Amino acid sequence: MRIGFYAPCNEFNRQAGPLMGIAYIASYLQEKLGVEDIFLEVDPERVLEKKPDVIAISAFSEKYNQVIQAAHQFRKAQPETPLVLGGPHISALPHSLHPLINVGVIGEGEKPMYSLIKTLLEGKSWETDQLQNIQNLVYWGAEKKLERTVFEDRIKDLDELPLPRRDIMRAWWPALEKEVVFDRGVYSSRGCSFRCHFCMYSERANLIRYVSVDKVIEDILEIVRHYPEQKHIIFYDDLFVTKKSRLKELADGIRAEKLHQRVSFGCMAKTSFFDREFALILKDMNIRVISWGFESGADRVLHYLKDRHSTVRKHQQAVDICSRVGIYSGGYFIVGSSLETEEELAKTYWFIRNNQPRMPLISVFPLIPLPGTTLWQETQSRGLIDGSFSNWDHLEFLHLDREHYLHLNENYSLDTLKNAYDHKFAPLMEWTTRIFSQVLEYEKLLETYFKQVFPNIQRLFSEGSQVLEIGRGDRWLSFELEQHYQTATLHWKEYPTLSPETPSEALVLTHVLEKFGFDSPQWQAISEFKGPIYLLVENSGNFLNLLHLLQGQFPNALEELDLYQQNYRYTLSSLTKALSQHGFQIRQTQKYRLPEQIPNRKELQSLLQNMSQVLPLQAFLQDMDVFCYGLLIQRP
Repeated sequence: MRIGFYAPCNEFNRQAGPLMGIAYIASYLQEKLGVEDIFLEVDPERVLEKKPDVIAISAFSEKYNQVIQAAHQFRKAQPETPLVLGGPHISALPHSLHPLINVGVIGEGEKPMYSLIKTLLEGKSWETDQLQNIQNLVYWGAEKKLERTVFEDRIKDLDELPLPRRDIMRAWWPALEKEVVFDRGVYSSRGCSFRCHFCMYSERANLIRYVSVDKVIEDILEIVRHYPEQKHIIFYDDLFVTKKSRLKELADGIRAEKLHQRVSFGCMAKTSFFDREFALILKDMNIRVISWGFESGADRVLHYLKDRHSTVRKHQQAVDICSRVGIYSGGYFIVGSSLETEEELAKTYWFIRNNQPRMPLISVFPLIPLPGTTLWQETQSRGLIDGSFSNWDHLEFLHLDREHYLHLNENYSLDTLKNAYDHKFAPLMEWTTRIFSQVLEYEKLLETYFKQVFPNIQRLFSEGSQVLEIGRGDRWLSFELEQHYQTATLHWKEYPTLSPETPSEALVLTHVLEKFGFDSPQWQAISEFKGPIYLLVENSGNFLNLLHLLQGQFPNALEELDLYQQNYRYTLSSLTKALSQHGFQIRQTQKYRLPEQIPNRKELQSLLQNMSQVLPLQAFLQDMDVFCYGLLIQRP
């Protein structure tokens, strides 16, 4: 049997985790029934080209008109092929099942799909006498009337489920004219106990069910083993950061397998109960990005959308904590709430603006009343929609026009919202897209650089010795140090207290001198240390800095991020002079060079050589290919 999944998507769905449900259903059918021929497409014509025996559709409400159009195509081309619909829309509005579609699956799909496919494999059809015994269904029964079966509770033991089939998570994307591979993330739990006003799962809020830590580790290892090119994995849990004991156990499991050294992770969290202890646990497992459901920069709107425990103060506290430990913050925001004023809309804008250097990922969405939410019920009570509503395109958040958007706000016009979105919020999102792509490229360069650094440290310090690293949040060197030394790591904002009695035999300062300089309390504390110090400092005259300077982009955009911001800049000569003034001797100097594939290298070298005839650039030209210096220093 061949099963084709059809999932109409927009750009947001393409980069998110909801389609992972299809991968779980596929693996469940393979394990329980031996059905392996399963594929996923986002284009109905591609589905039909592969001539499936069953067509399974997964859809959000805003795509339901596309589902209906596709159902007409499927019926015309393959009139006898069974059609089944699952996903958030039909789970929220079972009565909306279109007559062209045989069956709708409500809620989690693994067990209902197993029973449906098993029925067909046994040579039976999807008739009432078969379907009425399968739980969690809506279907067309006798006399073309909709029938509902008993709703079974959700899967309690998630370890019963096999690992998802990520090999099917790819599809031809017509708009891009190429095959797209969907993100390969991990679910370590299902469910959320909170009831946000706008969330499509709020009506079915439930206690969180966890996958065992061993199974989560097995799942991550599966990704690392089969997709070694993937360097970042997202936990798609609705709420990943919950129990500290559970999170610590997971962090220990990740570190035991050294997965934190092979990939980085991202997750979702809630600010109302987040603290520094949570942040340190997440840092230990190499969480690089936490995505927060900030929603608003105004408390009154937050209480409306979420709950009274959510406050802007707690939002700010969470961002500050993450910044101090070297974790990026990402933020989701909602504009256009029914009670929001223009002043509160502005507060959301300024919350983003004020935090943007520490929050390089943001998404801003106009409020949408999705079926299955209390907001949907509110919208009905206001008379904006009724039981016959079928303009599903109006629930699309990518367009702010009267034909495609249902404006809910009572205090300002749709034109006001569109103007704010297009001219204020959209540029902020464009900045995050641009800056984060630069971050990814720069981190590739840093990884190459740190791989040069560590062998030199091994030659300087004995294996197993006590090493204290003070860093800015880079992780590659920290993880290597952990493998070979008794290592402790401090973030540069945490003032070190060092003395001759400090239980460390050596210090490693990873690009923190550029942060606080020589005339700072941090350096004063470091100066008390009597042992060897390995000092890593960027060369301000390196090729990339000179290139940005000539392009009028100095400092470069990356320095808008707290992690890479430099308050002080040094060349080898200025470093040597300053260290001597503070009583340090340089025992060894290593020069770490940039990769050869830097663009426009020859052209810039030629330009600087010509300029050096009239400007004192010799010092820069001498070491322009040096990215960073590694200096072993110590007091006499």
